[in-house]
Amino acid sequence: MSEGPANTAPRARVSFATLAALYSVVVPVITPFVWFIILGLSNGYLLPAANTAHCLLVSSFVAGVASLIRGSQRRRYLWIAGAGIVLSTVLGYFSLLVRTMPIC
Repeated sequence: MSEGPANTAPRARVSFATLAALYSVVVPVITPFVWFIILGLSNGYLLPAANTAHCLLVSSFVAGVASLIRGSQRRRYLWIAGAGIVLSTVLGYFSLLVRTMPIC
């Protein structure tokens, strides 16, 4: 008989709140790079880049709020989710400004 499965280490489970909090911080940091890549690929058109950035930042904001609601260890991820929510809000505001800015 094989005793392999009994001797294996248990898998570490990462909670939804942890993943959502990390997502809410990582996405706003990566969004400017995605913005410039799409801006370069679209020959300088601002609308596709701004729409993509806006969608990414809204999903990051929602993930940050969801991590606060669903997290059983709220204190542990409060600062991470809070930083993600603030970053998403600030960058989303700038993305909205660029999207609505009249270009001469």
